[in-house]
Amino acid sequence: MKLRTNEWTSIFQSCASLALKKLSFTPLDAQKGNKMAEHIPWADRLSAEVDAFCNLWKNRRWLAIIFLLIVIGFCIVSMVGWFKRGTQIETLKVDNREIKRDLRQSESENKSLSETVAPLIARAAKEFPGEEINISLKKIVDRLEQQNPLRQPIASATATVILRIQSDANISSHFMDRGGYAAIAQGGTTLLQASSHESWGNQLGNSNVQYRGVFTMPADSPAVGKPIDFLRQASYVQLEFMKMPTNSLVTGGKVIFVLNDSTRLEFEVPEQRSDDRRVFVRNLADGMKQLASNQASEAIGAQGTPQPQH
Repeated sequence: MKLRTNEWTSIFQSCASLALKKLSFTPLDAQKGNKMAEHIPWADRLSAEVDAFCNLWKNRRWLAIIFLLIVIGFCIVSMVGWFKRGTQIETLKVDNREIKRDLRQSESENKSLSETVAPLIARAAKEFPGEEINISLKKIVDRLEQQNPLRQPIASATATVILRIQSDANISSHFMDRGGYAAIAQGGTTLLQASSHESWGNQLGNSNVQYRGVFTMPADSPAVGKPIDFLRQASYVQLEFMKMPTNSLVTGGKVIFVLNDSTRLEFEVPEQRSDDRRVFVRNLADGMKQLASNQASEAIGAQGTPQPQH
């Protein structure tokens, strides 16, 4: 059974009273009265208490040991309580810092959203006077959505691919019947692919051969008609040149997709060992930044139409 602090204090006082009665010891406060006790120095009081404990130790050692155990237990309980309170305070400090951080982030997001929405509200009020702001704002958003190039259906796509491999081969050729392809994919699904039957290879010096190809998407590709921003779901880009040796050490390169002659997606090819002739780009964050510009308008639609402030 756990004892509370006041229970420990009660036991301590009972033991002390019992010890004093056994020794016929009367505290100085009782001997001289409360008024005189107020003028007794603390050093004398402490000395008297120490003498009383020494007498208790000599005459009733078992009682003195119980008294010490009670004091030690009281100290341990107090220290544990202090430690728990200190831990709780640190936990609260960490929670407070996290709440402040989340609050600053929310304030920043709200400010950014307000800066985006405020011009739309002003434009809606100007172009559709007299209508409810929700209706007029929806018309403006729909119009902007139609004009957004990233929401336009894919009609054409080209891919310019450059790969450099470690090789001493002395070549400078235009391969008329050996091209390659570039594909944007997610898992085992190809989202968009461009290809060609020709490519070029040149020795650059320093034991590096460069392969280059300009690929186009066929008109019957499954990607035709889908909005450009559907490519945001891609997880990697796959490249291949038919004339490139298998298991080559790729030292670098890049691939540039141009969609509808307006939207450009560029990806750097990292150093790697080709898988047969296949080369991969798995970090698409930088290349997909162009497609992220459409997320602001989607955020507005997801959060609903804000009410104007009067």
